[in-house]
Amino acid sequence: MHPLNSFRGRAPYLLAAACFACGEWAGFALSPVSQLWPFALVLSCAALAWIAGARLRRPWTYALFLAGAVLSMRAAESRGRALDRMLDMTGGKSVAREFKIPDTVRYAEDGAKTVVSFPASVDSIPCFVNATFDSPRGIPRPGERWRFSGRLARGRGVLDPRRRAFRCGVRSGTSERLSPAPRFDTDAFFHRARESLSARMSDGIEDFPDVADLNRAILLGERHRMPKDRKESFVSAGAIHIFAISGLHVLIIAKLVVILLALACIPSRFHALFLVPLLWAYVRLTGMAPSAVRAATMAGLWYGAYLFWRRPDPFVAWTIAFFFAFVPDPFMILNPGALLSFVVMLSLVALPGILPDTESHFAGDIRATAVAWAAGVPIIAHLFGRFTPAGLVANIVMMPLVVASVVSSALALGVGFFCRTLAGFLNRVSCYATGTMDAVSSLLSSIPFLDFQMAKWSFAACAAWYAFFAFAAVAVWKALSLRSRMPY
Repeated sequence: MHPLNSFRGRAPYLLAAACFACGEWAGFALSPVSQLWPFALVLSCAALAWIAGARLRRPWTYALFLAGAVLSMRAAESRGRALDRMLDMTGGKSVAREFKIPDTVRYAEDGAKTVVSFPASVDSIPCFVNATFDSPRGIPRPGERWRFSGRLARGRGVLDPRRRAFRCGVRSGTSERLSPAPRFDTDAFFHRARESLSARMSDGIEDFPDVADLNRAILLGERHRMPKDRKESFVSAGAIHIFAISGLHVLIIAKLVVILLALACIPSRFHALFLVPLLWAYVRLTGMAPSAVRAATMAGLWYGAYLFWRRPDPFVAWTIAFFFAFVPDPFMILNPGALLSFVVMLSLVALPGILPDTESHFAGDIRATAVAWAAGVPIIAHLFGRFTPAGLVANIVMMPLVVASVVSSALALGVGFFCRTLAGFLNRVSCYATGTMDAVSSLLSSIPFLDFQMAKWSFAACAAWYAFFAFAAVAVWKALSLRSRMPY
């Protein structure tokens, strides 16, 4: 069967996502006139009425495009208005704001002072709060409500939510605890759980604190623990993504849970009842990264289909996860992590339609890794101006090591409540896997011409790469099909 034939029944799902995404991009491109979004809504309704009267094919594609454009224009206008209002209120002067301390709060020592930082929101504007305290006692804890005094610093750009910062230079008398954490607060609960699990990941490897920090970054997403030189080494090797909680981590945890459920003799139809809550707890524990949310949504839809005697479809799961992420928050279309996660996952979902069924499992893993790398190249080059051929080699070599590290660390956390000796042994296994990854990244980063800094790619260059990528995929399919028909 030709690989394109496998997409015929799935084309409407992909077309719907593409139309909505293009609409959101168009809406953000019109951000200078985003305050006209009510007129755009009226014009969109008129355009849809004309489309219905003209009986054009697939009218829902136009509707999705216009809906995406209007939603993104409205989001841009709302955020710009909130930012201008906040700037008018502050005028560069100190302003007081109340915040609930999230579970993602970080503490750092700066000499005799303690620096507290956490993500927050000021009038719907994503920001980051930094506060300095003279003593580690009485600092903000997750679940508590505090009032901080500071100023709003506006970065360049209007739409990029990452460039918002509410910087608080807190001194004596400029911070106040308004209320303690409730008896049961989710932020406080997950913060305590993360601290407890993070502490247990040192069992048996106390002599290797740097590697233990890498293990924490891989499993729990605590990348702030990584030494700067190690982080740069993985960036140059094109493998820094293994420390960002994503679909790879969620998939490994899901497979591990499914194996444990099978060993417990639980029928596969009911795996979703146990798996889905555990996956979402893991995603919540690691900070709700967009890629992890996407993976947990797709996994829930995939395994949940068996509960209703339905056959799971990866294209349907991908499409539902796409709209689940981008409809409530149009700014997600500007998030590099979200874009990279959805594009790479789409390439992996389409992969079974290209590869023959007779190929070995090992060859399939290598080819899937190569496809994932190729799918992410244009996005990284467009957003960061970076092309890393070393990433292809690093991903192929490190994927088995990532699986070994995550599985060993996860099992160590589980058995650590019953047998710390066995937990220490599993942590050492994870330590060896992570140490090997560190050595591979150091080797690859030291080889010249495997990491290039260049001008950011244009949309035309990205489109050309994907066109070549699709042509190469079909060519590979034809070559493998021809070889399989050879009589020798």
